[in-house]
Amino acid sequence: MELLDILLEPLSYDFMVRAIVTTALAAVVCAVLSCWLVLIGWSLMGDAVSHAVLPGVVLAYIVGAPFALGALVFALIAVTLIGVVRNTSRVKEDAAIGIVFTSLFALGLVLISVTPSQTDLNHIIFGNLLGVSIPDLIQVLVLGVVAFVILILKRRDLTLYAFDPTHAHAIGLSPKRLGRC
Repeated sequence: MELLDILLEPLSYDFMVRAIVTTALAAVVCAVLSCWLVLIGWSLMGDAVSHAVLPGVVLAYIVGAPFALGALVFALIAVTLIGVVRNTSRVKEDAAIGIVFTSLFALGLVLISVTPSQTDLNHIIFGNLLGVSIPDLIQVLVLGVVAFVILILKRRDLTLYAFDPTHAHAIGLSPKRLGRC
């Protein structure tokens, strides 16, 4: 076999193609989003939310709902709790993020340990990129396109908010609303 044949052989399997396409879609959106998150000082937020959704995914599994729905609900809960802790105490934002995501992740681990299941729920924590189905790929595509379009359409407002929220407010933008985008 030639070197090119060896390198292209994995692409002959559908599961491998789906894994690569899913990875590429997520990478593009995450690259654009991460630039903005770093600019506004929320680089820990993505990690926090990804851990904080675990109880939502486990609860969705228990009730038979889509995992994405449970993840979305708990992502919103996590962001809200971070804001509440930050705004109602003297705890700084990074500490508030750490408190909330650690607590919710621990709750998720407890739920996994007490939930009887024929499925290995540890896959929720670690995932399985090679097990991406076509509906999963479509879901990543739709969510990725929506997030990417919003980021592109709001890029100037978001950049102004990142560098000078006072100026953004002075020209009629809502820094609080942009902070929730």
